[in-house]
Amino acid sequence: MNARFRGFTLLELAIVIAIVAALAAVAGSRFVAAQRNAGSASAAFDLGMRLQALKTQALNEQQDIVAVLVNADDLTGAGCGLLAQASCVRLFILKRPEPTWTLAAFDPASPASAAQLEEVVALPRWQAFDLGQAGSASEAPFEQVKVFDPAVDAGGRVAIRFGADGEVRPVYAGTSRPRLGGMAFALTTSAEMNAGQRRRLVVSFPTGIVKVATY
Repeated sequence: MNARFRGFTLLELAIVIAIVAALAAVAGSRFVAAQRNAGSASAAFDLGMRLQALKTQALNEQQDIVAVLVNADDLTGAGCGLLAQASCVRLFILKRPEPTWTLAAFDPASPASAAQLEEVVALPRWQAFDLGQAGSASEAPFEQVKVFDPAVDAGGRVAIRFGADGEVRPVYAGTSRPRLGGMAFALTTSAEMNAGQRRRLVVSFPTGIVKVATY
């Protein structure tokens, strides 16, 4: 038989199948990473919009609202799910906080203690605080605002008070109460891509301007 018209040998066929499988695996991993990256972008944007809306809500209802953000228990968000929300980054929206309410004493397992719990919002799976960004400067024009400033970071918990007077104020983690121009935190995901999967959110004081930026 002319060699030009022969079919594939078993060895050649096995090599082709192996190459196709390898390419499919690479494409699949990048697709999963892209999905997580898109989820991170959406989560950060939605969270920023929600925080911005709380200023108007507090003003309209004429009552203080406290927003508490709590990191995923597993520090990665990998275990986050409907039945495992402790492994998700969560936003707790509290109303009518009592004078005794403090961020240091806030317990995610009992969020209604010393405040009225209005809602708990869980961010999507794979989202977590990027604690390695602690101390970093935020993007312009908020360069003076430090990410996870120790004055407002209580071990993976940060909070913001939206006042009935329209002003937005920090919730301090302890006795140190420096004058702050805002509060910033960083979110990351496990997406294995070079850029776009990490975002910083800044909430300015007292105006309540929210900025979301990729870093």
